[in-house]
Amino acid sequence: ALVSTNEEDLNLAAIEQDESVASSVGIHVIKYKVIMFCVGSFFAGLAGSLQAHYMRVLNPDSFGLFPSIYILIYTVVGGRKRFAGPIIGAVVLTIIPEVFRPLKAYNPLVLVGVLFFVLYFMREGLVDLPGKVMGCLKGFKAERTYDV
Repeated sequence: ALVSTNEEDLNLAAIEQDESVASSVGIHVIKYKVIMFCVGSFFAGLAGSLQAHYMRVLNPDSFGLFPSIYILIYTVVGGRKRFAGPIIGAVVLTIIPEVFRPLKAYNPLVLVGVLFFVLYFMREGLVDLPGKVMGCLKGFKAERTYDV
């Protein structure tokens, strides 16, 4: 893991861990929350403008319950604590329905199955899968070494 020495990064990490403790050591929690809200709103507006340009016509039917749920599932499956997590979740969960195209009627069940699998076995999402695999391989390698 990378260790950050940037003051803002450390302040945000402290707020993520415990807001009351961060506030008690002099970090302006509300200021950082407002800044992060503005940054998130900027990217949401940028994504909305790109989608509007792509779709050419926007209407309320374009934004229903299921697209919102799918975006939440992409975020949870990929991993919500890292930037690449939702991207990985979106890629994986976009490929899976294409692989199971003959079973199109069961697409929501497959997505829920993947979601439950990730929530049960990989708490941090698919973004931590390479680290877990490397940890298992290192443990397996250590078990196979023989003392002479």
